[in-house]
Amino acid sequence: MKNKTLLLFFVISLCCLSLETFCQRQISMGIFTGFSIPFTLDKGISFDPRYQSRKDLKFIPLGLSFEYNVADAGLFFSPSYTKMGQNFSVINTLGGKVGKRNIDVDYLLLPIGFKFGMMHNPYFRLSFVWSSSFGYLLKATETLSHQASTLNFPLEVIPILPPDYTIQADGIASPSISQLPLASKNDFNNFQVFGGLGLKAEWFQSSNWKITLDLTGNYGFMETRNEAKIQSMKNYQELYMTYGNRREVFFSLTLGLSRLKTLKKKNSNPNKTQSFKSKKRK
Repeated sequence: MKNKTLLLFFVISLCCLSLETFCQRQISMGIFTGFSIPFTLDKGISFDPRYQSRKDLKFIPLGLSFEYNVADAGLFFSPSYTKMGQNFSVINTLGGKVGKRNIDVDYLLLPIGFKFGMMHNPYFRLSFVWSSSFGYLLKATETLSHQASTLNFPLEVIPILPPDYTIQADGIASPSISQLPLASKNDFNNFQVFGGLGLKAEWFQSSNWKITLDLTGNYGFMETRNEAKIQSMKNYQELYMTYGNRREVFFSLTLGLSRLKTLKKKNSNPNKTQSFKSKKRK
């Protein structure tokens, strides 16, 4: 799979370079901001009756954009500080929402990718984008808060219940909890790899400036927690966490402003131009 990806990258790069001789070349540099719609795909949470998924937006404070375009194709590099991680509602034995489980992971993303024009006129361009991104973890916290409630704890964690948790016929009566730490940055892997697909819209305000709007879906290929945390969950040493594979997925919607610069076309036959000038002098 890795070899096929590298081959595809090489072929597309070669096509872009071959177009360079005949088409207009343009570079751009800019900034962008926006938000992410995160989804934490966690099998443990999915099968745990204590949690229900929520839909929340998270902030993308700042990103930088660097592009090299040849005709309707281009290469881009767009590093950004991106917040992701889905939040979940805490559910009691009657199905009521009594609290919240927050998953917050912040990454420095370093995506490199390609874009291919689908529609283009002098004022607007719509492109399909494909990217591969390296992610470095900057911050990670996982916390839980809930009211005093009766919850459905797994039977395996009964031996580690604190004294103020009471076993009842319909569940376990739990005291009020506020911002209980479930995981910190030390429990997560520092590196991640994402693959992204999406659309990019560009509005050309002049020959020097453009406004961009990007919508991209990104999938994290690697488990986010480290082996020590995973083993702790497998051994039922985590009162509020059930083990299951986890992947981070998010959609990003960003708005940006970029400065354009058009590069001069290369002279494909300089000798011909020189010969013409010589004849003109004669």
